Amino acid sequence: MRIRKVHLHNFKVYRGHNDIDCTIDSSAQKPLVIIGGPNGAGKTSFLESLKLCLFGSQNKLLLSPFGGNYQRYLKEVHNKSAKLEHEPFSITLEYSDDRIRDIDIFSIRRSWKLNKDDRYDEELELLANGSLRDDIDKTDFQLEINEHFPFGVSELLLFDSEEFNKIPDFLENGFISSLNKFMGIDIYNQLNKDLANVKKIQISQDDKQIG
Repeated sequence: MRIRKVHLHNFKVYRGHNDIDCTIDSSAQKPLVIIGGPNGAGKTSFLESLKLCLFGSQNKLLLSPFGGNYQRYLKEVHNKSAKLEHEPFSITLEYSDDRIRDIDIFSIRRSWKLNKDDRYDEELELLANGSLRDDIDKTDFQLEINEHFPFGVSELLLFDSEEFNKIPDFLENGFISSLNKFMGIDIYNQLNKDLANVKKIQISQDDKQIG
């Protein structure tokens, strides 16, 4: 899976439409994307946009400075000029998935619009090659994202080097369990427990004293 492009619209310092190309040559041996720039250029905001696009209100780490209040957080990240003009804001993450076909381009688009009650209405869309996906029910869109981008693993991969001292926090926020699930280790652990139980039952049946 490779992130190809990120489209930011009225998110924080990214006023209007902003397209960021993260495409890497398929022959590259180290598919790592590094974002650089001076202070205030929007590096941290860029990483934050990816996490918000992927997990929305589920990302408790983003909401912690706002007391867990998602609406307060959204008002803070909505570009101030755009908010005054009552313009919506959105984030789109475009990626390719080699597990199907390299030509398939998938997109996750999350958008927000202020309603009459001064609260944000959110819309989450999953697209394949530019068309809304109809193979998944809309109510399962977030589940599909979580399956492809486990929260704990994503937190570590989408990493701000200026916050290197917070690495231990990842271990306490679902990283280990997400990594186990991502690599199938959780299935192996469950199998190991099941086999151990079967072994105990067999031993107790064969030897009444042990049973």
